[in-house]
Amino acid sequence: MFGYFGGAVNVTDGRYTYHVFPDDLATQEIYQYTLMPTHIWEPFSTEELADASLSNGFDFTKGVKLLKVPVSSRSPFDDNYGPGALLESDTRLYDVETDPGQEKPIQNGPVEARLRVLMTELMQANDAPPEAFARIGLPAQLESAS
Repeated sequence: MFGYFGGAVNVTDGRYTYHVFPDDLATQEIYQYTLMPTHIWEPFSTEELADASLSNGFDFTKGVKLLKVPVSSRSPFDDNYGPGALLESDTRLYDVETDPGQEKPIQNGPVEARLRVLMTELMQANDAPPEAFARIGLPAQLESAS
């Protein structure tokens, strides 16, 4: 699994790469989680922090709460590293065996379905927050195959 903050979540099985984007980059629900609200060169602005809240953290934070800061167009993060900096926004599938340069997206429903399950499993295993699933249309929990 790999990706770009606020952009696509991507997964590969070695043969295919699948790049899943939110339906609308401008209106997606996306947050920065932090213990220290600073950008590389400056602290978060008062505007950015105005709608911040405390989250319960993640498994890897071992009970430590985190500041949950909404990312919006007023955040420097948006234009420099997030959705505002992206040039692409379309979900696509590539067969890297026949197209190693990933230049020609393909359509293959069964492969996409399999890779969506793999992506969901990997996001669950890496403690992705609920909005990370919602923004790309994945279920936060897979249904059991009983």
